[in-house]
Amino acid sequence: RFVGRIRDLYKVYIVGFLLMIVTIGIYFSWHRVNVVRFKRENSRFGGHQFGFTGTGGELFGIMFWSGLLLGITFYMSAPWFYAWQHRFMVNHTTYRGGTFQSTLTGGQVFVFALKAIFLTVFTLGFGLPWAITMYKTMIAETTFAHIPINREEMHAEYDQEASALAEGIGEAGEALEAIGDMFG
Repeated sequence: RFVGRIRDLYKVYIVGFLLMIVTIGIYFSWHRVNVVRFKRENSRFGGHQFGFTGTGGELFGIMFWSGLLLGITFYMSAPWFYAWQHRFMVNHTTYRGGTFQSTLTGGQVFVFALKAIFLTVFTLGFGLPWAITMYKTMIAETTFAHIPINREEMHAEYDQEASALAEGIGEAGEALEAIGDMFG
């Protein structure tokens, strides 16, 4: 369940946008971490809050070296860059004192991208739902939780204030995020 307020997220985006302009884009890593932290810390499962321990400096290092490799390899290293960045985000997510771990590799992303492009292009777009499913499956199969879970404590909480419209907007956002993740 997401409990964050849209106006608070707008603040994160507006401040980040202004700082990226002032720093000529250097602030992007810190902005990305702030957005992920906002999403994680405002997400609940079974009444417990997720957390995020990554820093903008760590992500900047990943993006700096990846940027150099992207330039040298004419973007052929993009799948490895995506996997490195994805592992950073997952490996710094926490829940109830436990952590998550991603084992996603650039090779897996590369093979997926070839299949997804083939499936989507040669079916004139009709294969996109299967490509998204393949992407979600790849992510699920390479993500592990090292979290103490008491099944009796896990229960869905119904938010009286949440509207069907807000739920629909959230689901539409997730679909767009999946497409964005799939195609960079």
